[in-house]
Amino acid sequence: MFSELDAGACGITCAKLGEAEIMADAGIDDILLAFPIWGEPKLRRLAALRERARVRVSLDSPEIAAVPGVEVVGLLTLAGHAYHARTPEELAETARREGEDLVRTAELCAKDGIELREISVGSTPTARHAAGVAGVTEIRPGTYIFNDTSMIRLGVAAERTAAARVLSTVIARSTPERVVFDAGTKCLTSDGAGSPGWIRAAGLPYVRMDFLNEEHGVARLEPGHEHELPVGTRAQLIPSHACSVVNMFDVAHGVENGRVTTELRVAARGAVR
Repeated sequence: MFSELDAGACGITCAKLGEAEIMADAGIDDILLAFPIWGEPKLRRLAALRERARVRVSLDSPEIAAVPGVEVVGLLTLAGHAYHARTPEELAETARREGEDLVRTAELCAKDGIELREISVGSTPTARHAAGVAGVTEIRPGTYIFNDTSMIRLGVAAERTAAARVLSTVIARSTPERVVFDAGTKCLTSDGAGSPGWIRAAGLPYVRMDFLNEEHGVARLEPGHEHELPVGTRAQLIPSHACSVVNMFDVAHGVENGRVTTELRVAARGAVR
């Protein structure tokens, strides 16, 4: 199967040691842990992992400077506030600032004798813009692999490019305008709950998701569509946050032209330690 490494990616970013261990098992030998590591058990696992791969860890606490053997090789940021951008212009400006501010910080460090080789930036919304900032050496987009309604809202994806979808079935029609799907927070999570368009039914623009409970998604139909989506109808629900949704499933299925073409085990599911 064609992978990101085949396309030119040189490594991967993980949040937890458990994820990094699974990536090393898969043969990836350049790993960034964008999460502080603390405690003897985890440090022992980190040491063992470094026997198999080149591993770097991001830190943001001054206390770490006292640890023997720590070498600062670069600066890292994630422009999480970019997710609140209201226009494409605002998003582009946030991305530019993300890169330029970090490059400037590295220049100030150099004046104090601290040379930094790596300038690492980029959430999925900002990566395309930040990659063009002079001095940036690395971008770390992640959600772009699948995309979701958050990316659609920000204009960096469209419904046709949103690959993360939960196949759901209509199981109840208690009133003409109400539709109940068999996918709730255990499938779609509660991320983004209640915001406009947070769950999107692909190809069905007249469906508006109202709320989720654990097992059900309750939506309403716009006027004029009350006779559509009878019980038994299947719909592809695009989630608000692809990352957490993938972690809810043991297996993902690849679909092309309406046919299942591959089955992928979600190897890092639940690897939160």
